[in-house]
Amino acid sequence: MTDNEILEKVKLRWRELKALNLSEIDTQVLLVEPILTIAGWDLLNYSQVKRASRSSKGQEFDIGLYSPTSSPYVSFAIECKALQNAWFNIDRLMIKRKEIGQLKNIGKKSAYWVHNWGACDGVGQLRAYCANYNNSFSRELSTAVLTNGYDWVIFDTKTFVPEPGSLTAPITMNAIKVRANLEDIGFAEDIIDKLKS
Repeated sequence: MTDNEILEKVKLRWRELKALNLSEIDTQVLLVEPILTIAGWDLLNYSQVKRASRSSKGQEFDIGLYSPTSSPYVSFAIECKALQNAWFNIDRLMIKRKEIGQLKNIGKKSAYWVHNWGACDGVGQLRAYCANYNNSFSRELSTAVLTNGYDWVIFDTKTFVPEPGSLTAPITMNAIKVRANLEDIGFAEDIIDKLKS
């Protein structure tokens, strides 16, 4: 199957599933991972692709993509949200709250950043993971990605995860490097090309 055929199949799958209440993991498997395959990632290669453990309460990236040039740091830190999850809707969050992605340091001996779970803010969740996992996330080598399988946002890492003292400020739209959805004409160039391994 060619990359274009896979992309068309994902679009068709999205049209069939968009009204359903898919879980986060179903969204990841059915919509997100095929896009990563098109981008050249070998999803069966554990040294390239690491997925979060769903059996623990640990805060991990849903998908960590590792390339030889970024190792030991993640090339792409991906947070997946369920297709219908309100935590993903950046436009609605910006209108409703005007502030998204704000973090609070609750660490005693060293910094440990958390977002406001009550704010239903997937941006803050991803930002906290990036800030806390500095042993695997690098501001110079890593890229943060938020998706619900249909909408994709790739963040400008240095704006999205600034120096620790700036993490209490909300992000602005300037933190978004590129944003597109499956049906955008430029989706392959805007998103898939930027996710290439």
